[in-house]
Amino acid sequence: MVEVDYVVRRIEPEDREKHQRDLQRALDRGDEEQARIIEEVFGKWERDQGTQNTALVCSVCQDPWLTPTRDGRARRHTRWSTGQPTWDQVWRLMKQIQTLQAELEQMLRQLEPPD
Repeated sequence: MVEVDYVVRRIEPEDREKHQRDLQRALDRGDEEQARIIEEVFGKWERDQGTQNTALVCSVCQDPWLTPTRDGRARRHTRWSTGQPTWDQVWRLMKQIQTLQAELEQMLRQLEPPD
């Protein structure tokens, strides 16, 4: 997992329309808890829009939803986006590989028997 910075995007008119539709559907089916959750999530988005936040994401696929397996290991990443890679992604991945390679070499040196 690595930290990435992102900016909470501004709310567009289409977002407000979708919010109202979702809220009305929840109220129409009598799901008060779901309606409350929809209101809270949208309210937080309204407060946070335009702010910069930091999130932990998979270092390879940038997915923030990695969950550990039952034995504590991280699940393999899954590529959800079909977008083209960017040079920024390539650079970031290369830096991570270099860091891991340096750590691996240091550990291997420590495991070598003394001469």
